[in-house]
Amino acid sequence: MSKRCSHCLQDLPIEVFGKLKASPDGLRTQCKPCEIKGTKNYRKANPEKVKAWDHAKYQRQKEKIKARARANYAKNPERQKANGAKWNAAHPEAHLVILRNAKARRRARLGEQRHERISARQYNRLIVRDTHCYLCGKKNNLSTNSIDHVTPLSKGGQHVYENLRIVHSRCNKSKGNRLVSLPFQWEIGA
Repeated sequence: MSKRCSHCLQDLPIEVFGKLKASPDGLRTQCKPCEIKGTKNYRKANPEKVKAWDHAKYQRQKEKIKARARANYAKNPERQKANGAKWNAAHPEAHLVILRNAKARRRARLGEQRHERISARQYNRLIVRDTHCYLCGKKNNLSTNSIDHVTPLSKGGQHVYENLRIVHSRCNKSKGNRLVSLPFQWEIGA
C-alpha cells in the first residue's frame, strides 16, 4: 500500500507518513522526511517565534519535564553523570560560570547578601578588566585565577559584578575573608 506525498510528489509506503486522525485516510499529506525538512526551514526562518513558542511550551509543562528528567536520572545515574561530564569538558567556561553562580547562591541563602547571576559575558569582562591580581600586583594567568569578593560575603559583601575581582587562587586563599584595601591600580597593558 502506498500514498503520494503532497510535497515531494513521490509514491511512498504508508509507513513513511505520520498519523493524523482528522484526515480521511488517517495519515498526514506529507512524508516524514518532507515534514522534518519543512519544520527545520520554518524554525530557521522564524527564530523569535520559535523561541517564544518553545518558552511558552516549557512553562506549560515545566513540572512534567522536571519529573521526567528526575526519573531519567534515577533510572540511569551513571549515564547522566557521563553526559554531564562530557558537556562540562566541551564547555569549560560556561561550566565555571554555572559553578560560581551556584556557590554564590548557596552563600547568599545563608546570609542576607544580594546575589546577582554573573553571565559568561560579565565573566569575560572581568578577565579583560582585571589583567593583574589586585592583591599581589602580578599579571593574572587564566589557568590559575579565581574570583574574589573585595568585600567578603561573610562581611556583608554582595555577589555583584562591582564587588568581584579576578585574582590568583593562592592570593585569594591567603586573603581569606579579610577586608583589604585596593593596593594596586594598574594601567591597561602594563
